[in-house]
Amino acid sequence: MMMSAMKIDPAANAVSVEPTALVMGMGLTGASCARYFAARGIAAEFVDTRAAPPGLDAILDVMPDARVHVGGPMPALGAAIKRVVVSPGVDIGAALLAEARGRGLDIVSDIDLFVAECAVPICAITGSNGKSTVTAMLGEILTAAGMRALVGGNIGTPALDLLDAADGAEVCVLELSSFQLERSRPVPAAAAVILNLSPDHLDQHGDMSAYIVAKARIYEACRHGVVNRDAPALAGLVPGSTPVTTYGMDRPAAGQFGVRRTAHGECIVRGDELLLSIDDLALIGRHNVSNAMAALALGAAVGANVNIMAQALKQFGGLPHRMQVVSTAHGITWIDDSKATNVDAALTSLAAIDDPLVLIAGGDAKGGTFSALATALAGRDASVILLGRDAALIARELDGVCALRMVTDMREAVGAARDLAAPGHTVLLAPACSSLDMYRSYAERGDVFAAAVAGLGQ
Repeated sequence: MMMSAMKIDPAANAVSVEPTALVMGMGLTGASCARYFAARGIAAEFVDTRAAPPGLDAILDVMPDARVHVGGPMPALGAAIKRVVVSPGVDIGAALLAEARGRGLDIVSDIDLFVAECAVPICAITGSNGKSTVTAMLGEILTAAGMRALVGGNIGTPALDLLDAADGAEVCVLELSSFQLERSRPVPAAAAVILNLSPDHLDQHGDMSAYIVAKARIYEACRHGVVNRDAPALAGLVPGSTPVTTYGMDRPAAGQFGVRRTAHGECIVRGDELLLSIDDLALIGRHNVSNAMAALALGAAVGANVNIMAQALKQFGGLPHRMQVVSTAHGITWIDDSKATNVDAALTSLAAIDDPLVLIAGGDAKGGTFSALATALAGRDASVILLGRDAALIARELDGVCALRMVTDMREAVGAARDLAAPGHTVLLAPACSSLDMYRSYAERGDVFAAAVAGLGQ
């Protein structure tokens, strides 16, 4: 695991220090950095506070002699270190970063490295909810419109790995998290959007204002802002000189995206131009109508044919664990929305579901509160099953609002839901919490839910 940061200079017959990059944090980002530096012949070292970080094997596969430090206190910066790459999960207040700043070192993110080499326009997408759906959706409809699109970032392929497939690409669609934006320089995107903002990751950002500041960085250097009219405060985050396209669930002005009622039902429109009947969308929920308009506005901003993109939306079936129907046996609809990792996402899911309802929720609240969930459930024909670390916290806020049941794991939750549900009911997994108290990811949580449903023998 150790690689000397020294090399022999035969001409001088003396030892010289080889400039080296230090990557803080492993996982998918650290592994992509290893591939990036290895391909360019750049020496790199890797550190992670976790004793057995994910991505370690992938790093050593491409840089078998790399110096790696895992677990325990971070080592001091070596003299050879000239650049520090910060992964999204790294504490920006870490002592090692303070030392790097004190030495005047270049501190960058993998997104900064990507932007420096990316030669095609970038569509940048963030938001508290829906960003993965819009990123995948935009990639598909741009492809349908004849533009070769690369898709990645915080979803799927890490940004640096997209560079390997960049030849012939015409646009890059990047999902960016608040952590990526906070650790990166402003991205000079051709078009950018903040889909929505609601309390999330406050345990890491500290408060809502800091979270908003991180998200707003997506607009700082973009050449065209896409703005959700249904969240009016977002418009104020776009620099005044930046051209803007808006979208919303109301009837739009000329050139903007919105919804209009016609003789054939509600339709997505641009100005007065009919683009697509809402009934033709494959996705569930009005929030996905908004997502579809965001994708259309971004695509239009980079020159794609809007009518072709609109027709391609009919074929987009969504991503796993996002309002995904996993069973309809015996008249009960079971929906996996494990990606609803905060309260606002759960509220959106609940708004898309008719009563009677059984909601499975709980996990790591990430510093969030649940009064809005209580308000949304008040007066509904709903029962709630709670599990996870903050189940008791949620139960206190929902007490007296609806019937509650506490369980210890997902199998027990699904069994309890089956006891409560009857034909015509919907059982919705919309946790309103992170999964990391019990699972490796929201995807694993959703898979466990789906397996438990299948195990009911329906």
